[in-house]
Amino acid sequence: MNELLPEEFAALNDCRHARNEYLHRWLKALCEFPKLWIFCDVYGDFSSGAWAVLLSHRPEFVSHAPLSAFSAGEWRHVLIYQPQLISYCNKWSDFSAAQKAALLKLQPELTRYIKKAP
Repeated sequence: MNELLPEEFAALNDCRHARNEYLHRWLKALCEFPKLWIFCDVYGDFSSGAWAVLLSHRPEFVSHAPLSAFSAGEWRHVLIYQPQLISYCNKWSDFSAAQKAALLKLQPELTRYIKKAP
């Protein structure tokens, strides 16, 4: 990539910021109004962190989320709010003892799943 002029770099930053804001607005809208899903043309651009936020609010989108891309921290976030999604979690071996303890403190019903995990 050629070296950018300052005004080109500023324009690029503006475009990136606008894109991030657009994705954030869609995420917020879907958390609040899940019926808007049919109009969302950018969910494929959501980061795994954005998906974790969406699932923490709207577990019905689990079948659309790139679950294999989630980190243990993202799964912890989801499970704090939606413990019923435990069966989808594929990162138990990546959870630290501290993450497991913190999660169990908030969602003690997950004890039976965590003890089964490798």
